[in-house]
Amino acid sequence: MIRGGAARGAPAGDKKWSVGPIGLPEGEAERRWSSSEVDGLLDGMDRLEFVLRFTLSHPAASSVIVGTSNPRHLSANLAVAEKGPLPPDLCDAAKRRLHREPGTYR
Repeated sequence: MIRGGAARGAPAGDKKWSVGPIGLPEGEAERRWSSSEVDGLLDGMDRLEFVLRFTLSHPAASSVIVGTSNPRHLSANLAVAEKGPLPPDLCDAAKRRLHREPGTYR
């Protein structure tokens, strides 16, 4: 089970990294995102869609808990979840980029 599978919405356009994943210092999530150069893999996806689908791609995940108090965000998250995990080649490319920095992906 993965809790917080959307990084508290930090990469979403309306959040603009104003919040971050619990346990990371302020600005660290944005710094890791930028240094990984994952933006180059999005191919038209917005960042939050990518993060949600990447989370859904984890082979050991049986459930992903994503919370929101905004009905529009809920609808958008459900639409993303219906698309399913990322294609394996895209997921592998993201993992390679995220592994550049120790401790950023498990």
